[in-house]
Amino acid sequence: MTGKAELIGEKISDSAFKGYISKHDKSPNLLSDMESGKNPNKFYKFTPDSVVLFDTKNIEGNPRVELEL
Repeated sequence: MTGKAELIGEKISDSAFKGYISKHDKSPNLLSDMESGKNPNKFYKFTPDSVVLFDTKNIEGNPRVELEL
């Protein structure tokens, strides 16, 4: 994949944050810990502009498929 990554910082929505902590079994205090500097991790958003797939099972010949988004 190629694309653009941007720092989200504290702009993460409540629903996205709640989904993240639920899916990854993280502490509900994660965001406040990040804001205070106790936790140095940051949230980033990745927006792809192209994707290259390799599917040797379903595509005969050249299994490389490039998608421009």
